[in-house]
Amino acid sequence: MRRWAKWDATKRSENDGGFQMLKLVYDPETGEADLAIDGGRYAEDSTRRTMVLLTIGIDSRADEDEVPAGSDRGGWWAEPFMGLTQPIGSKLWLVEREKNTARAESKAHRYAEDAFAWWIEAGLADRVDVTVERGERFIAVYPTIYDPSNPNPSVEDPVELLSAS
Repeated sequence: MRRWAKWDATKRSENDGGFQMLKLVYDPETGEADLAIDGGRYAEDSTRRTMVLLTIGIDSRADEDEVPAGSDRGGWWAEPFMGLTQPIGSKLWLVEREKNTARAESKAHRYAEDAFAWWIEAGLADRVDVTVERGERFIAVYPTIYDPSNPNPSVEDPVELLSAS
C-alpha cells in the first residue's frame, strides 16, 4: 500500500467493534501497511482502523476525464465482484499526483466522501462525515463514523495524503 495512512494501531475506541478481520499495521518509516503478526500468527482486528485504511487505501477506478489520455485508470480488480453499487476504495491516489493546493484539498474531500459511501450502503454506518486539513506537505483526511448501533460517533485517526508540493 502507498504512503498515506497514519494512525496508532494500538489505540482502541469505545465505539469500535462489530468487525473481525486480519489487522493491518502502518510503518511510517516506509509508508507501507502490512499484516500484523502476533505470536507467529496473523493478528486479528475488531476495530474500524483496518477498515478505514482499506477504504482509503484501495484504489478506485478513475473516470476517463480524471487522468491523461492513455494513462492507467487504476482500480481494484475485485471491485466488480463485490455486488455493491458504490465502489470500495478511493480516488485519493489521484490527489497524491497533484500539487498541494486548495483544489487538491477540495478533491480529497470529495474523493474521501465518495470512498465511504459503501459503508452506508452495507449498513456499517448511518453516515460518515469527512473533514480535510491541508498542511505544508500533506492533506489529512479525518473520517467521523456514525454507527447505527452506537449513538456516539467514532472519530478516526487522520489519514495523511503525501502530495507533491
